[in-house]
Amino acid sequence: MGPFDRFNDRAKRVLALAQDEAVRFNHNYIGTEHLLLGLIREGEGTAARVLDSLGVDLSKLRRAVEANIGRGNWGDKPPSEITLHPQVKKVFDLAIDEARKLGHNHIGTEHLLLGIVREGADSPAARALASFGVDLEKVRHATIVALGQAAPGTTQASATTVSGAWTPPTTRGREMGPFDRFNDRAKRVLALAQDEAIRFNHNYIGTEHLLLGLAREGEGVAAKALGELGVTLAKLRTSVEKIMGRGDSTTSPSEITLSPRTKKVIEYAIDEARKLGHSHVGTEHLLLGLVREGGHIGAKAIESLGVTLESVRDKVMSLLKQAAGGTESQASAPVTSVAFGRVPYEYFNDRAKKVLAIAHEEAFRLKHNYVGTEHLLLGLVREGQSIAARVLDSLGIELSKVRTAVEFIIGAGEDSALPKTPSELMMSPRTKKVIELAIDESRRLGHSHVGPEHLLLALVREGQGMASGVIESLGVTLAKVRQQLLATLGRPDADVESFPGPFLLASGPFNLIDDVAKRVLILAEEEARLMRHNWIGTEHLLIALIRYGMSRHLHQLGVSLELARAGVFKAVPPEEAEVTEITVTPRVRTLLGKAIMLAAPSGEKVRPHHLLLALVDDPGGVGAQVLFELGATADKVRAAIARETNG
Repeated sequence: MGPFDRFNDRAKRVLALAQDEAVRFNHNYIGTEHLLLGLIREGEGTAARVLDSLGVDLSKLRRAVEANIGRGNWGDKPPSEITLHPQVKKVFDLAIDEARKLGHNHIGTEHLLLGIVREGADSPAARALASFGVDLEKVRHATIVALGQAAPGTTQASATTVSGAWTPPTTRGREMGPFDRFNDRAKRVLALAQDEAIRFNHNYIGTEHLLLGLAREGEGVAAKALGELGVTLAKLRTSVEKIMGRGDSTTSPSEITLSPRTKKVIEYAIDEARKLGHSHVGTEHLLLGLVREGGHIGAKAIESLGVTLESVRDKVMSLLKQAAGGTESQASAPVTSVAFGRVPYEYFNDRAKKVLAIAHEEAFRLKHNYVGTEHLLLGLVREGQSIAARVLDSLGIELSKVRTAVEFIIGAGEDSALPKTPSELMMSPRTKKVIELAIDESRRLGHSHVGPEHLLLALVREGQGMASGVIESLGVTLAKVRQQLLATLGRPDADVESFPGPFLLASGPFNLIDDVAKRVLILAEEEARLMRHNWIGTEHLLIALIRYGMSRHLHQLGVSLELARAGVFKAVPPEEAEVTEITVTPRVRTLLGKAIMLAAPSGEKVRPHHLLLALVDDPGGVGAQVLFELGATADKVRAAIARETNG
């Protein structure tokens, strides 16, 4: 058995992405920083969801890595010559140990992240996380919470007692404790309350932190009640900071205890559930307990926003009455309790809601503790009646084939990581992004609702998720899915209508640009799409200038199209997924403005040589860097253009 044989497919994909990140930075090794980038970029595993919840963004992390380490200059070595850094080898050993301690028979993204944490604060990955204000203990805590387990080394008793140091509750392998009647939403609130205490550098979980946790959870009856009363998370945080202030030093989760009043609130919550005849304690009972205790910091924070405790109680009871007396854990419609945040489901039609519910069921069936794009695809196919389902069927994308592909690529999860019901599964960051894109697709098409067709358009537009890989593994391109779906909707030209001209031209004052320069900009967009980049950068503009308008000048300086392409490919390798949406980088926008300024004194429109002059004036851009590496310095380019224009 080799060292990576126990790595599941997601972990193996992370290693491939880590290597790609090393190539992107011209590094001749894979370090912890590249591994961390790979974990985020993978987008759907437990590690990606944990990092997303902590606010660690891929593009910002790349900037942090570049600021801390910089780009390398390792010549023309291919990726096969990139080696593992000793710290990464140590992380792998620690990841294997973490899996063993947790009783898991595979190595997943969560174990790799825990391995990075255990490797310590001296690694580049840890320093990059610190630049986001995220310490390693917080990452470990969030990962363990995501796995639904108490931290290794923590006794089960300490995880459930209401005295002493507190860690998130678990219910496995022990007798009933005070938190065993808490449903998963209520348990999540307690974990979020602890996180809020850490955020404020407080060494206790008070009623104020519990209230912040209820608001931040975002989907339970308590969050809905507070939201309808105008009590938002941002307002509460401001109020709590004004009343209590922040602590003087960072607090470790192991040092945090429940305050006496919070213990009392928990007792009241249990009693409120009993009085209402509910079998579990939910977020609604915690909020009722807060209101009943009264006189604490949490109550003062609510009242500071002009809301009385009595009105909070009335709102909770009203919402429970609307739900026919049940708690959120007993809601009959899984879609309304999907763990996604404040999604405007009133815009989703019944078929779209059904797709989301089926997606949760499919994730639960596969024992996955998240809803990923692959489950959403299964939901679209299994729903069977919508336009999206019919298009997929016409392309040969059938339920049995998709299930087989998903099970082969990802495999089944473990019972220990599952919540009690499908509706309690959380959506992955990629799935959240797909939902946002679906709403945008509906808007672009002028529709008043979000249906399965918009979800499918969003899936292929996002293009990076597991669903995209499954579709392409069945021999169907994402472009084909989008094209056929739009044709079926009677909108084959919808993409053209959404983008009335080449994107780069549509984004600037193109009336100040001559026809030849416009052609260059069109070619720059074409180059970006050929490389499957979802941005138009100076590197694409450089190739376009060589292709049309400035080839003679650059050839005189020894810059051929082939050499330029090789330099660009080395600096920013082509991506794998097809591009459906493209943006213009701030650098190119600045470059266009500079080109206009260069053309202005002579009263002429922007011509290709103005674009090239502006390009070499920005030595930080990839386009200029490629030219300089080929020996075409800024001074040489300016001299060549001056000779041509003056001659």
